[in-house]
Amino acid sequence: MRVGEGGAASKRPRIGTRVVLVVVWLVVAGFAASAVVSASVLRLAELDHDLWIPAGHTLVHGLDAETAPEVLAAVGRELPGVPVARIDRVDEQALERKERWFHYAKTGEGCATDPCDNDQWLFEEILVADPEEALLLVGDEPEVAAALAAGKAVVYVPGVVRGGVARFEFGRWDERDHPVVLRTFDLPAVHAAPALDGVPTVILPRRTAAATGLEVGPAMLLTDVPLDETRAERLDGVVAGLTGSRVRSHTQAAFDGSGTAPSPLVPGVVVAVLVLGAVLPAERSAGRAAFVSLLGCGTGLLTGIPAGAAAAVLATRPSSPGYTSSGPLVDVPWLLLLGGAAAVSLAAASGAALLFRGRGGPPESRGRTLNAEGP
Repeated sequence: MRVGEGGAASKRPRIGTRVVLVVVWLVVAGFAASAVVSASVLRLAELDHDLWIPAGHTLVHGLDAETAPEVLAAVGRELPGVPVARIDRVDEQALERKERWFHYAKTGEGCATDPCDNDQWLFEEILVADPEEALLLVGDEPEVAAALAAGKAVVYVPGVVRGGVARFEFGRWDERDHPVVLRTFDLPAVHAAPALDGVPTVILPRRTAAATGLEVGPAMLLTDVPLDETRAERLDGVVAGLTGSRVRSHTQAAFDGSGTAPSPLVPGVVVAVLVLGAVLPAERSAGRAAFVSLLGCGTGLLTGIPAGAAAAVLATRPSSPGYTSSGPLVDVPWLLLLGGAAAVSLAAASGAALLFRGRGGPPESRGRTLNAEGP
């Protein structure tokens, strides 16, 4: 009876190594391609995420001398104990109710109308701040802090600073709404490249602004204490209710990637289960299980990554010719793919060693041994 049982065991169908390799290859290739596409889409969303001010900071902008006291009181009530910095601008009694202007000179002419063309800036104005206050607005920029501390204006608009000097103009509108320059100021300045999307056009140190003789007034309030969504919405509602449409608050959220691309965690677990489910029934020695897993995973990565890269280029290209985007791009999650392949292969070897320990190898060899013993 033993011989018969051994012969029956030897006739049990087993999955061939080639079939296992094909299954592992296809499963891993599909996962690798989808992981590359997801990582690329996520990276594009991160690069295109609008960061107007440093993440976690809150800005209350659009202030003037009339609204500032009421807004300051409201912010104090809503954010008790939270330090708030004030950034100013050249005011001159709100530039005499919009009949006058103060601007940088990009050319030799007055620069307060369309030729200056800076619609891309969130704050199309010249702000006045100390280094510590300015960094709350533009982020951790040591060059900006050093320039302001040295009494130099920081100009974010190209073509304004020449030879370490920038010209600013103070003027009025004539009867035909043409700008008439009343005074000019040549101020020490440096040009800086914006690191965020919402930098102002110019930041003047307070002592440099005072040297012009022009009056300054409140422009905005800033705090670097993070606010949760509920507090941020309540603050915005309170400020808007006090001042109408002139003043608004904005809390800058950090990029979290939610809703951008599916997480690879669940598909990764499914792929690992499928690979182990294919390898373990066919390869019952630790060495062969590891070899087959590595070979199948490696082949899958070699074919899946290029396919995913091609799909990622299509998925991340600009949606329209005029749309500004950082794409197309390809981002390969090497740590996930290579680490996952190594982990699955190690799990296959460990599983084979634990599940089939002491069984004398595959069923065929055991069957042949029993037959050789004879009656």
